Order: sequence, then C-alpha cells, then structure tokens
Amino acid sequence: MNKKFLLALPLVLLMVVSVSGVAYAMWCDSVVFAGEVNTATFCAEITDVSVSDRFGDLDIMADPENCNNWTPVRLDKDVGYSYAEWGGPVPPDTVYFYMTNTYPGYVVTLGVDIRNCGTIPWNTTAFEFYYDNGTYITTLYTAQNFGIDFNDDGLYDIKISWNEDTSNQRHFGQAVEMSWNIKVLEWAPQGDEFGFYIVIKVCAFNAIPENGEPNLPPFLVDN
Repeated sequence: MNKKFLLALPLVLLMVVSVSGVAYAMWCDSVVFAGEVNTATFCAEITDVSVSDRFGDLDIMADPENCNNWTPVRLDKDVGYSYAEWGGPVPPDTVYFYMTNTYPGYVVTLGVDIRNCGTIPWNTTAFEFYYDNGTYITTLYTAQNFGIDFNDDGLYDIKISWNEDTSNQRHFGQAVEMSWNIKVLEWAPQGDEFGFYIVIKVCAFNAIPENGEPNLPPFLVDN
C-alpha cells in the first residue's frame, strides 16, 4: 500500500464525518409551546347591615333570666334601640354594633350580607369579636351560642345566638346572609352603654383545613 495514501486516509475520514454532521443538523427542527397563567380574583364585600329594632320601632322582649329562652314578645313601648355601621369611619371589613337604652330581656337581631365579588369560591372562616375599645373577646369558627361579660363580674351581660349555618361556599355573585339574636340579661350594668364589633374573615375554598382555621393568612372582608 502506498504510504502517501495511508497518511491521507485519516484526513479524508475526518472530513466525511464533519460533512455528515452538518447534514444531520439540517434535518432537525423545534416546536415552541407558549403558556400563560391567569390567577383568580379574590373579593368579598359587605352589601347590607340591618337591625330589627331601630329607633322608633317597638321593642321585642324575651325572658331575661333564662339564657336559652328566646321566645319573643312584641311590646307596646319603644324604650331601647340599636344600630349598626360599616364603612365610613369604620374599617370596611368590620361591622360595628351598638345597643342603646336597653334593659333585661331586650332582644334585637343583627344581620349582615356578604357577597362574593371575585372569581374564586370562598367560605367564611372566622368571626372575631372585640369590645368597642379594641380589646379582644373571642374568635368563633363555627356557629355557636356565646355570652359577653362587659364589666368583668363573671356574669354574662348579653347572650348571642346564631340563626343559620354560614359555612357553605359562595361563588361569584352569591351572597351569604348571616344574623345573630342578641339578648340583654338581668346581670347587665345599669346606666351604661356598651358596644362591640365583629371582624368577619373569609378564605379561599382550598385554604381551609378540617379544623376550620385558615392555613394561609386570612383575607379580611373588603369592599
């Protein structure tokens, strides 16, 4: 075999491989998948607040000694009255409630409507109760009856009962209507005005564990 041919062979093979590589690349192509993620909007707003005994309405009374007796009796007198506020000077996620010139047995119903104004379902998750001076009272995660002691004498001055279950999910445009019956008991102090406010919290439907407490920072009801 000619030595010149042997020396040239590796160079020829190298050139063939290089050309083959260029030819292979020309037979490839790529396809691009473009993605877009749109997140839902979370929104809840208070649309109405009501009380059953406004100024000028005849009073309703129930047994002031029996906390569990809510049988109402309409009186022919207008002695006490109640009112509720939200918005304005009050934070938009807060319902502020006052009972004025009341007496043992006085009963009023407080109602609040909250609408889902977003695109993701949510549940009401907690109700925080405070004295009107900002002192924390309690947090409720389920509908249950409870009392409030305003003068720290160890006796309830008012008793609050729930009227409906508020745990069902609300979708876009749907509203949850909740209300509480509030009764003044015989141990309430005389000549005093006391108030409390309720902070209502809602949470996206998938952020609520079994115990009812949100595992993500709860979003306050907002408008």
